[in-house]
Amino acid sequence: MNQPIIIFDFNRTLYDPDSARLVPGTLKVLGELQGRGCVLYLISRGGPDRARLIRKLGLESVFAGIKVTERKNLRDFRAIAKRHPTASIYVVGDRPSQEIRLGNRLGFRTIRFLRGKFSREIPRSDDERADLTIDHLTELTDIVR
Repeated sequence: MNQPIIIFDFNRTLYDPDSARLVPGTLKVLGELQGRGCVLYLISRGGPDRARLIRKLGLESVFAGIKVTERKNLRDFRAIAKRHPTASIYVVGDRPSQEIRLGNRLGFRTIRFLRGKFSREIPRSDDERADLTIDHLTELTDIVR
């Protein structure tokens, strides 16, 4: 049986820049998903400072791969899918116009985290509509089995 693949956004999904802390429950949820055999990836917009922050938070050991890029793009998401061609792939993020749109365009299951600054952002097209929405990261453990 294939392990589920989960691609996470970082800023405002796992990390709250307003409080300079991980979103409550992040480490517990990531640990539980990893313990169930899920393969976790992180794709984040940013530069060297973002990569340093991820290291400082000790998240490198949790993810099978981390990509920090100036702009999220289909190529990065597609590269993960190529490594796991028969897996169920989920994308978790807070921005309809970013990771949700990219995940939908590749046929992945998309989960929008309705939290923070972009929680009121309205999808502008069908490819920006998530398959599911959650209000708390802990809900992921019920969704991804």
